[in-house]
Amino acid sequence: MVDVPQIPQETIDAAVDEALSRVLPADLGDKPHLARAVIAQRLSAVANHRSKTEAIAAREEDGMSWDDVAHAFGLSVQNARQHFRAEPFGLPG
Repeated sequence: MVDVPQIPQETIDAAVDEALSRVLPADLGDKPHLARAVIAQRLSAVANHRSKTEAIAAREEDGMSWDDVAHAFGLSVQNARQHFRAEPFGLPG
């Protein structure tokens, strides 16, 4: 089994906040939350797509097993196979 680095949640939260601030204009007016929510959802969709493509690459290029992938994500092997199966993925527009 390959151990995946444990990154504190605070570090992940800071990275998301930084990503939001980098793509949104500085002035969102007096009601910024909806714009931040929409962009956060779009970042989430891209991150989800990336996790799938990286898991597939880990299997195909790095020689990781389904057991390795399942362990890294805290899933059963069956759930990992279903979630990360190799098929075309589309990103929401």
